Amino acid sequence: MLDVDKSWHALHFLLTGTGGESDSPRAFLLHGGTSVATGDFPILFHTADEVEKIYDSISSESFESYINRYDVEKMKEEDIYKFDELESSDEDMREYATDYLKSLIEFIELTTKNKQGLAISMG
Repeated sequence: MLDVDKSWHALHFLLTGTGGESDSPRAFLLHGGTSVATGDFPILFHTADEVEKIYDSISSESFESYINRYDVEKMKEEDIYKFDELESSDEDMREYATDYLKSLIEFIELTTKNKQGLAISMG
């Protein structure tokens, strides 16, 4: 299990370059898979095959390329959760987002190697 705190939207942005819809497998935090309604927040289920495609897509770019997408002004314009009302310093928020991104990529790699599926819950 991996808890990404409230960084989910920033992670989506860093992986896809947008705060909204994307057809990329890297949009897996918000889109794709099978959605099961459970109150306010659906759970997204991704099969082992889907997780492998997610990992292949993520690993096709360098970690630095994702970090280079970090742009507070653009993130504010896209209403990225936690960045739309930035109270912490820019450097603290950069570290917050990049630390969780590193953990997420490592988690997806491990999940792929173990040929496991993935369930994502925002609630």
